[in-house]
Amino acid sequence: MKLLTVVIFLFTTQLFAQSLYISGKVSDASTGNSLSYANVILYHLPDSTIQGTSTNSKGYFKLQSIKKGNYILTIKYLGYQTFTQELHVTNKSIDVGEIKLNPENVQIEEVYVLDKIPVAVMSGDTLVYNADAFKVNKDAVAEDLLQKVPGIQVEDGKVKAQGEEVKKVYVDGKTFFGDDPNMALKNVPADIIEKVQIFDKQSEQSEFSGFDDGSTEKAINIITRLNISSGTFGRLKAGYGNEDRYNAGGDVHMFSDEQRLSLIGQLNNTNEQGFSSMDMLGVMGGPDNKMGMGSGEMRFGGENMFQPNMIGSQGGNTDVKGLGFNYNYEWNKDDEIGGSYFYNKTDNDLLSSLSRDYLITFNNGQTYIEDNTTNSQNTNHRFNLRFDYAIDSLNQIRFIPSFSLQKNKSYSDLNASTYQLNNPVNSTKSISSNDLSSMNFSSMLMYRHSFNKSGRTISFGLNTNINKSDGDKEQFSESVFYNSLAQTDTIDQLTDLLSKGSTFSGNLTYTEPLNSYNYLMFNASHSISKENNDKKNYGYDLLTDNYNLFDTTLSNEYDKNYTNSSVGLGYRFQKNKISLNANLNYNHSILTSEQIYPYSYQLKKSFNSFLPSVILRYNISRDKNLNFFYRESNNAPSVTQLQNILDNSNPLQLSIGNPDLKQEYNHNAVIRFSKINFSNMHTFFLMLSSSYKSNYIGTNTIITKNDTMLSNGILLNAGSQLSIPENVEGYVFAQTYMTYGMPADFISSNVNLNLQASYTRTPGIVNNISNYSNSYNYGLGAVISSNISSDLDFFASSTTSYNVVKNSKAIENNNEYLSQLSRLRLYWLLFDNFVFQGDLTHKYDGGLSDSYDPNTISLNLSFGVKFFSDNRAELRLSIYDLLNQNSNISRQTTDYYLQEYSTNVIGRYFMLSFLYNIRSFS
Repeated sequence: MKLLTVVIFLFTTQLFAQSLYISGKVSDASTGNSLSYANVILYHLPDSTIQGTSTNSKGYFKLQSIKKGNYILTIKYLGYQTFTQELHVTNKSIDVGEIKLNPENVQIEEVYVLDKIPVAVMSGDTLVYNADAFKVNKDAVAEDLLQKVPGIQVEDGKVKAQGEEVKKVYVDGKTFFGDDPNMALKNVPADIIEKVQIFDKQSEQSEFSGFDDGSTEKAINIITRLNISSGTFGRLKAGYGNEDRYNAGGDVHMFSDEQRLSLIGQLNNTNEQGFSSMDMLGVMGGPDNKMGMGSGEMRFGGENMFQPNMIGSQGGNTDVKGLGFNYNYEWNKDDEIGGSYFYNKTDNDLLSSLSRDYLITFNNGQTYIEDNTTNSQNTNHRFNLRFDYAIDSLNQIRFIPSFSLQKNKSYSDLNASTYQLNNPVNSTKSISSNDLSSMNFSSMLMYRHSFNKSGRTISFGLNTNINKSDGDKEQFSESVFYNSLAQTDTIDQLTDLLSKGSTFSGNLTYTEPLNSYNYLMFNASHSISKENNDKKNYGYDLLTDNYNLFDTTLSNEYDKNYTNSSVGLGYRFQKNKISLNANLNYNHSILTSEQIYPYSYQLKKSFNSFLPSVILRYNISRDKNLNFFYRESNNAPSVTQLQNILDNSNPLQLSIGNPDLKQEYNHNAVIRFSKINFSNMHTFFLMLSSSYKSNYIGTNTIITKNDTMLSNGILLNAGSQLSIPENVEGYVFAQTYMTYGMPADFISSNVNLNLQASYTRTPGIVNNISNYSNSYNYGLGAVISSNISSDLDFFASSTTSYNVVKNSKAIENNNEYLSQLSRLRLYWLLFDNFVFQGDLTHKYDGGLSDSYDPNTISLNLSFGVKFFSDNRAELRLSIYDLLNQNSNISRQTTDYYLQEYSTNVIGRYFMLSFLYNIRSFS
């Protein structure tokens, strides 16, 4: 282990920041009794960022990952006077000893006697849930625990907290396998979790400078129990079933006071995947993904949602291989280093069917039908490192590099046809193959200096991103156009692809305190981004039996340069219960581009914008919290959207870029309200959000009835279509989400009720006719999770969604449908040795075409026997999809079409598995 430490240290040549803590005990001043679950809040000065926890059953608390600086420690407990103490953290951790709280002089009816573990406490705008308030079975992982937490939903393999998708999951405040949330959720055992924190993660620059720039994302921090600070735990498994199904893998975690090492591996052909879809997307497009279009997307069901531990992002049959480690080492009080490496390889066989009805066409509509057989092999290597080095009490350096390599090989066999009134218009048969690879390197280097005057700081940042993708694509297709003069068309081509990009940006931030409540922030930044796209298309030459006929109309050499300069002023007010942060940035951007093929031209554009952001936090009381966020941002068009090169990957559905695109502006506002009733442990959360985009980059689609020569020189055969990105106005998104949680003592369970509604207006253009697709979604959900014991655990949930689609044009294509998903899971440990598990899922997909059965029932069962010391081993017989009804169907609505999409899935199979739990704590 020491050798491994030395190797990593020499490789990084950097030091990780100090890892300090503040600990203590809280008790009653008059009786001396320990106060369990007291609210402990630590305010960092001068920015008043918050870190919180609660005392355990014996009154002890520990706030970890504390940086040097000045703090105010606040301890609150119902019926007692609030305790505050100023702390100055230097190079040593602090034990404040025993803190004795004095009872308040309150009337007897205002004092609550708690006879159960509090579900949650609020530390500023951070919700902290006690894991002990949610009993889970002994084999559960973090994801199983989170499903029982109020306000958290697990859908299609993604985790949502308070209505927003969780982007990052930390373990004890540290990254776990980079930015992949599923690595922690699917691999950390639930029985080692003490608390779950839900918070808005600020950008690295904001955290470092101490000034919130309004750029946040939802995050979860899993806090492990103090008694596992030294020990080894994990799980190993191996199984084999009929149809040559196999599943092997496991995870091992070794923790000590100085270091943490986690090893994870998996090998299976059952679509079980413990990592996110970030590594499954292919490179430079890969196989055509028909599910990735349209902001008005409305989906229900989910790919392979009944398979265990699936991420919900891929259909078909997948062989999975994965191996990785995550390592942190603290070799003295001030220095720490951490990083991870993860390798995965997937081999996916996908059979997909697609049916698409266009909203605005001629002759009473047009329908496109496609069947596709695809094999895709994807290989990834991911490296993530993080260093913080405190030079002294006034100077600090942070360095976060990451590196990834990806290889993708795919083969696709496509059969597609277009119909008008059931009459064939055109058809194509296309075979294509890709051999692509990509590389991406990014880094973030920051330096901060704190002056002797508290609150006065200056920080510098340098961000780097370098990427490269290259490879080739072969395509052979034969198309028939029944109403065209040229009734047949054959494509036999080889395309060489090369794409390179680099971005370098620097920023400067200075903070100045006006007094103890008011602070100013000045910032300036400059970035340079360069992109190069080189696409060479070669036709097949019969004479030479080679691809050497260079086609300039389908080739492209394109260079894009984008520079952005920004200056800004920020103001922060923090006093008592109110925190206000306001920022205003002025951006000046210049976009230049040069194209050689298919014809030569140069482009230069400049953009000027003022981008404000406002964050208001109001801690109404100990149990109530109100937040308001507003932020304006812009988005420059990508190279693919700008370059006017024809893409004929599907001869029936062509696409081309638009060099006249403007940058997109997004206005986003969010209101959140949280409340916890400590007398009855009821929790309530409400979120309202809205977004409006000006210069929205939508789609202008041309669908022809007859052969048509377009103004850009493209011949569009009858029934074919051409899609062009175009700026349009009128995109609107609004959403409300509410959850209410309460204990149901009569069945020893917790009940969570969810309500949600959303509205999306997506503008688009078809044949010069503007259409607004208005999508309404109304949802009602309920979750009942048992709190009986770890031997008897059940989870029941049901979500009903009513969907309405209304178009401003082509109102005959308006639609309404109902979808519902219900699930019942049961874990029962009998006589300490025998385990029964069941998972019953019912899915109703209303509004589908007659070719699909709207009802699907999936039933998974397993029977196991535990043995060895402490029942650490288990022999298990599992039956997946016992009724053999598993299906994968989804629906999508965009501004100009309605679509149904389905893929093959793994059907019923049996598997006999051996599992072994590793548990060794000191």
